[in-house]
This record gives sequence, C-alpha cells and structure tokens, in this order.
Amino acid sequence: MSSAELSKNSEMEAFEPQDYSTTILNNVKEMQDRLDALSKNIFSKMDDITTKIDELDKTVSGMEADLQTPIATADDSQEVPTPEE
Repeated sequence: MSSAELSKNSEMEAFEPQDYSTTILNNVKEMQDRLDALSKNIFSKMDDITTKIDELDKTVSGMEADLQTPIATADDSQEVPTPEE
C-alpha cells in the first residue's frame, strides 16, 4: 500500500461510524448542490443557444425571401435609350 492509501485508511478509521455517515451525507449534499448549479447553468446556455438559433433562422428566412424576389432595374417604367447610329 502506498502512503496515501495508508493515510486515507487511518483517516477513515479515525471517524466514528456516525461521524463518517454525517461526513458522507454532507459530501453528497454538497455534490448535489454543485450538480444543481451546473444543471441550471447548462439549461441557461441551452436557452441562449435556442434563442440564437431562432434569430439565425429568421435571418436566413429573410435572406431566402430576398433571393426569391426579382431584382428591379433602376427604373423599369422607362426604356433605356439606345444610342443612335
């Protein structure tokens, strides 16, 4: 056994069973709090990404509509004069 393992075992033996259970329970609660905070952060980021995707979708739809609209010449109502020969 390494010295780290021996140290860990001696620490575990130093705890009374109730103290050990309380320590484990506190560690589990702390880890659960961290996981909850991480989950909230992840869901917040997912909402941000969804919003950005919606904005991009609207922009792309507008661009597609612009591509389908014929481009008008400077003035379609007047004929362009042809140079006389």
